Amino acid sequence: NELDKLTETTWTVASKCKTRRRSPLYLHMLKYGKARLATSLCLILTISLSAGYLFYADFLDRKEISQPGALSTVICEKCTMAYETMVVDILKEKCINCGGALAYRQKCSECAYEFPFKQPVLAENDSVKNNINKDLELNKCPKCGSLNTFPAPTSLQLNGQ
Repeated sequence: NELDKLTETTWTVASKCKTRRRSPLYLHMLKYGKARLATSLCLILTISLSAGYLFYADFLDRKEISQPGALSTVICEKCTMAYETMVVDILKEKCINCGGALAYRQKCSECAYEFPFKQPVLAENDSVKNNINKDLELNKCPKCGSLNTFPAPTSLQLNGQ
């Protein structure tokens, strides 16, 4: 057989005889032909791409895996109901109880009072000092007047996750 001859002996000009082993891929190409090998590779590539697309479409493209936004503690400005929710834009969020406007929940370190944090409306023509004063006024505790306030932690933060 011709394949056996190729694997066992190769003649060179410089030496009489040299024994050389051919790679299995090369022998496979000789045995089955290049056209058949190319068809097999295309078939394998097509199957791999199809499986990858189906995996992406089925498992990775689900909306319920990851909701947009961040988990935040909020409080209703109208009925003062406090809860946690996923927030994308706080100005567009409404209370689940009464439909009122929501604000981020702040907590006072001095008296432990929880109150809504209102976003400051900063004007371009105001001075920097006026804008800082507006921000400080919004961060003050309405009960005791302390500036030592912080965002109320979520349940995930409290549990250490």
